[in-house]
Amino acid sequence: MDIHHEWDHRIAADWEWIIPPSSPSLTELVVFDKYLASLPRAATVLILGSTPELRDLCFFRGLSATVVDYNPDTFRILGRYLRHPDTARLVVQDWRTMALDTPYDAVIGDLAVNMVSVPEQSLVVKNTATVLKEGGLLIHRAWARHGSKYSRDATTLSSILDEHNTHRQNANYFYSLALPLIFYYFNEQEQSINVQDILQGLDSALANGLISADCLYQFKRCWHRYLMPNWIQTAHDAQAMMNQHLATVSVERGTDFYSEFCPIYVMQRQL
Repeated sequence: MDIHHEWDHRIAADWEWIIPPSSPSLTELVVFDKYLASLPRAATVLILGSTPELRDLCFFRGLSATVVDYNPDTFRILGRYLRHPDTARLVVQDWRTMALDTPYDAVIGDLAVNMVSVPEQSLVVKNTATVLKEGGLLIHRAWARHGSKYSRDATTLSSILDEHNTHRQNANYFYSLALPLIFYYFNEQEQSINVQDILQGLDSALANGLISADCLYQFKRCWHRYLMPNWIQTAHDAQAMMNQHLATVSVERGTDFYSEFCPIYVMQRQL
């Protein structure tokens, strides 16, 4: 398998199919917007990555936005999915070695820490703290675990699918099943998930009549070119890691059924 560990144009080109929980939901964007609305009118915002929904929020609030992304193709391609004019400035840097001269009132990100290994996540948060003004906020949505399994009642592939059929049968398969499957196939030793393992499992499930071809298609159109791992800490460990560098203001969530596993950390650089 052609394993690669970075975002590139192949992943970005499939963004039109990406929905929550791989992108922020409307209820999660409400949380981001609440804190962006509290910033001064002339506030500056740094966005970790090229997420179009976060770029749109900054435009809507009239905030000066800078995107920091190591892949300029990603910035350009995801710009096609903006709902508002693209006014964000791009700085091509890696979050793990990020060094910026200008301090920001806020740094926002979606799943940014999950894109790097667990030891490197602390480095990303540390670098974020250095580019915040005193009193500045980090607002970041992450995937986080609570123990090793998604649910005590959904510990097999069949039971996960039954949960969907019982409680969310009218929901998009990806929206309903992505996080349960991520935690079902999670590699606890590496603290990571390779979504290609999920696709292989769904291939077998289709062959055994457990899922429909449409279910498999909804996952493959999102992830068939996503070859990089994602790393997921427990909520407790992620909170402790962030508190090494920033103070907790709040931990908030959207109202989606999976929101327990998608905390939005609101952190502050102390005065």
